[in-house]
Amino acid sequence: DDNISDLSVAPLSLDETPNKYDVKIIDPKNNWKSISCLVEDYADQKQRGKIVSKEIQLNGTTSQHQALRLARFYRDYNLVCPLQMSFTTGMMAMHLQPGDVVTITYRDIWKDLPIRIAEIKESEDGKYEISGRQYNETLYSDDLGGGVHWHSYTDGIEHKEVIRIPN
Repeated sequence: DDNISDLSVAPLSLDETPNKYDVKIIDPKNNWKSISCLVEDYADQKQRGKIVSKEIQLNGTTSQHQALRLARFYRDYNLVCPLQMSFTTGMMAMHLQPGDVVTITYRDIWKDLPIRIAEIKESEDGKYEISGRQYNETLYSDDLGGGVHWHSYTDGIEHKEVIRIPN
């Protein structure tokens, strides 16, 4: 509350969030032809009553496993990191750079909500406009069977629930 202003929050639109990813790769085992690797969120498709597809071209990728891991990452990322934010702050942000993770505490709305910085713009008056997206460290975990954790940042008490998302 003390050092940010002009806070803008844009949750991902459910209508635009894919629940089916079609990742195209070049398969050396199939005469170097383009093939599709599909990852679908069947529960979301059933709940919404429609399929929202996104096609991703990975022409430099020759591994179906790598393509499927990336598609599952994007599916999970959209589920557990739905908030995009931008705000203005002062000189305390001058050491930050895109990729850094900062936490936002704002009034009684959030406490220590992590945001991964996507862009920083410096104004002529020494202010920094920072934009980024909600961050969840468990998406990047290599822990065997770790699952994706959902966190609550709204009441100051962190609640954790492990969700096992099927492959």
